[in-house]
Amino acid sequence: MAGNVIGNCTLRLLDPECVFLNSWCEEPLKNQAVRVVNELHTNSVPESSELASDSGAGRKLYTAPCFAYMFYLLNCVLRDNGARVGGEESVMRRALQVIAAHAEMRCDTEDQVMGIPVNTHSAYCTYHIAN
Repeated sequence: MAGNVIGNCTLRLLDPECVFLNSWCEEPLKNQAVRVVNELHTNSVPESSELASDSGAGRKLYTAPCFAYMFYLLNCVLRDNGARVGGEESVMRRALQVIAAHAEMRCDTEDQVMGIPVNTHSAYCTYHIAN
């Protein structure tokens, strides 16, 4: 999913006082928000059968920066009992599942910060104290 669609939908959900380009508002806001949440969910949250069989290899969690970017959209969808999506529980449940799946993320042994492996917090701290 393109980041500009997420950004467009998030801005519209936040209801700013600025004027939008007409092309940004072609799709009704509720439909756009539902479509974006469904796509984020489909691309990242494995179905329960995929968890058991590990066949959900095509679904992968978004990186932390990507999730931070999409979090405001998910927050807006959930705000006021999902008023912006017509209170549709299925959409709110999917938004919560995306958040829950990403809340379980842990760093990988191959993850690095500034070229330093971050497989454990203590190793990262030890490196910086020693240097």
